[in-house]
Amino acid sequence: MARLVNRWYNRCDGVGRAGPSLMTHTYKSDFFREISEYSRRSAQEIVPLIVEIVEPRSVIDVGCGTGTWLSVFKDLGIDDVWGVDGDYVDRSLLQIPPERFMARDLAQPFVLDRVFDLVICLEVAEHLPPESAGTFVNSLVKLGPVILFSAAIPHQGGGSPRQ
Repeated sequence: MARLVNRWYNRCDGVGRAGPSLMTHTYKSDFFREISEYSRRSAQEIVPLIVEIVEPRSVIDVGCGTGTWLSVFKDLGIDDVWGVDGDYVDRSLLQIPPERFMARDLAQPFVLDRVFDLVICLEVAEHLPPESAGTFVNSLVKLGPVILFSAAIPHQGGGSPRQ
């Protein structure tokens, strides 16, 4: 795992963060190619459990990268999937339809004109400036009643996330 984290960090321009206004560094396309297989395997284990518990008909992934987790939801028959991430995501690598991807600065408030059954936000918040925490959480809770959230633990490695 340490080797993967080191390869991940070397494929980034420092710390990958979502949204152009707070980024001094962004994820490179090689990063997404490198983690795709690992991310898919994780999603294939976790997503069926989430579907069984939540029974979502619609899912939004905030900080979706190329949409790997969303593609697994689609594989399980959930077609109403949407992804949100920074404008730096290479659209040719998307694993969801490009029209289902929205580029947003996640440190800024964002509101959509609908609610989703499930909101996913995995390993994203720790890359945002601390002062945007309230805004970010507020944006998430407005998107849906159920949120699957994770963030890096202190000293996890893989760059310099703001834990």
